[in-house]
Amino acid sequence: MARQDGQGQTKYQHRSSSVLKALAFFVLILLKSSNQHQSSLAKMAADLQPQSPFIARLPREVRDLVYLELWRSSGLRQHIMWHQERRSDVNEAHFCRWTCTTEYDVRDKLQADIEALRVKQGVQLGGKTIHSITHGRRLQSPWMNHWACGERAENTCGKEAVNGITTSAVFTCWKKGYDSSNKSTYLPMMLSCKAISAECLESIYESTTFIFTDTLALQLFLGFSCGHLPPPAVRDWARTRDLPAPGLLQYARNIELSLGASFSTEIPCCVYPGVDYYHGASEGQQQPQQQQQPVPHDAFDFHWLRLARFRNLKTVTIWIAARGLFAPDDCAAYLEVSNQLSADAVRDRILLSGGFATNQVSPSNDHRLEVTLSLPLHRDIIVPRPNGSNEEEGFVEEGLITGTSSSSRIRLWKRGSGDGFQPFLSFINPGTQFDGIINTGEKRYVSIFFSGSGLSSSGMGHVITQ
Repeated sequence: MARQDGQGQTKYQHRSSSVLKALAFFVLILLKSSNQHQSSLAKMAADLQPQSPFIARLPREVRDLVYLELWRSSGLRQHIMWHQERRSDVNEAHFCRWTCTTEYDVRDKLQADIEALRVKQGVQLGGKTIHSITHGRRLQSPWMNHWACGERAENTCGKEAVNGITTSAVFTCWKKGYDSSNKSTYLPMMLSCKAISAECLESIYESTTFIFTDTLALQLFLGFSCGHLPPPAVRDWARTRDLPAPGLLQYARNIELSLGASFSTEIPCCVYPGVDYYHGASEGQQQPQQQQQPVPHDAFDFHWLRLARFRNLKTVTIWIAARGLFAPDDCAAYLEVSNQLSADAVRDRILLSGGFATNQVSPSNDHRLEVTLSLPLHRDIIVPRPNGSNEEEGFVEEGLITGTSSSSRIRLWKRGSGDGFQPFLSFINPGTQFDGIINTGEKRYVSIFFSGSGLSSSGMGHVITQ
């Protein structure tokens, strides 16, 4: 047999990819040609269509490659948000998706960009401010390290996409009026036939990275932990849905989270365990006596993700910001900030807690869960270097959690003890006094804005940890 050189192999791969793309395009055209009949097809009994050449002649492996090319055209990384057009109408509530164009990076490129801007403007660190509308709003963006995705959403759908505290909304859907029907390949494929629909559902979950930039969408999509109920504004909607979707738990492989610095106050069981955090006692439970002091669950062991439910999860990537907004009132005492954790706490609560243990049945290393966290850490937690020096940023250590049927590898990236450049902590509010104002600090720190009647005479203040 003749030996095939590297150039020939490259040409072969290119031809194969072109054939798959052409086949995927052809399949999509056939399906979209019947878009006008999709609503009636959904009501008809499904037909397995064994006579279809696509099903009968192409093996499953080839069909999966065709599906992958279709999903790639819509984006293999998808933001998941929850929107409700009107509080009074539960039928208006829904999940929204937005294609992500920001690859996960443990580093904070925005801080590096602002440092270059500071040098250019000749601004000294500490007590001085930088003025930049673009960079200031990026720091304030509810999309956090995905601010570029937020800017694209704003340019496409309007300012409502970024003018909020979170990317989810209980008053409006900023995607309303945005027609994505001709840009999505999901619905035509899912409404084709029973055999293709089942295969596509599995393929979508396996190939898509689901990204969450707010805890409301995250908990509605994955389910609330420790028996807690959703907030009253979304409770009726959640009761009518089968959440989380069984297909998600069975097939999903990749999940990404971007959390604010005050996320520990947004996880119900980490604030008031055993009780409905939002409104009285949980269903089936009694209201605890007032003299009992609640013991909050640990937010930093990430048990509330309940990863053991997933059967094929491969990667979990988490970004914890150095800034946050929250209205504490009853939960102010439960605020925990990542850069206040000691080295022992990081080891015991994050690396060794078991919160990232999974329930995967295969002992193969190919199925080991890979977890990556990027977050501010205490200045005493060092980043070792081969030459013996210490750095503010870098991987601290790797932890391996070994369970009965699986093991998880955790990589921890320290982004200093916070950010050196912080915005005015508020949602984006164009044209106001603090629009585009960036505070500089000689030391890196975490900044959290709070409002609550019992916290200060003005009801407002900042929590700053270094």
